[in-house]
Amino acid sequence: MKLNNINNYTEESNEVLSRLAVTIERLSYSLENHERNAISTSSLSSLTGSQIHCLDMARHLGKVRIGQLAEALAISMPTATVTVNLLEKKGYLNKEKSRDDRRAVVVNLTAKGLEISNLHDAIHKGYARQMLGAIGSQNTETLNTLLIQALNKIDADSKMGALG
Repeated sequence: MKLNNINNYTEESNEVLSRLAVTIERLSYSLENHERNAISTSSLSSLTGSQIHCLDMARHLGKVRIGQLAEALAISMPTATVTVNLLEKKGYLNKEKSRDDRRAVVVNLTAKGLEISNLHDAIHKGYARQMLGAIGSQNTETLNTLLIQALNKIDADSKMGALG
């Protein structure tokens, strides 16, 4: 069954959506627990989830302006600035003037920040390894393809303000 328009609910599609919502909730809870357990016994324990995600995004984007980091994290510029300042004080990020625009500030990871981001990435890979072991390679590839397709659509709709 194909559900193209989520506003055209049938009893059957409503049932599918309800089961999917429960599965998403379980997945979210499972990943959160996996992450929390791994973080509590590591050097990540002194950071909040938002700070860890900021470091991850800085790693993925490379030298990046704070505004670009805020946009990528879907947070406000003031929130990004406070987070960056705190992470700089803790020694995870460096701030420097942009070479292209002396008014702009770019941030990048320090070696300490890269170590934390790599550790967080290893936690996610460990969870993915467990999933692969549970459902096999072919099913994992299919799941990954479907999740990417869904996330791309959700992100596109979100940017257009289509979620409600």
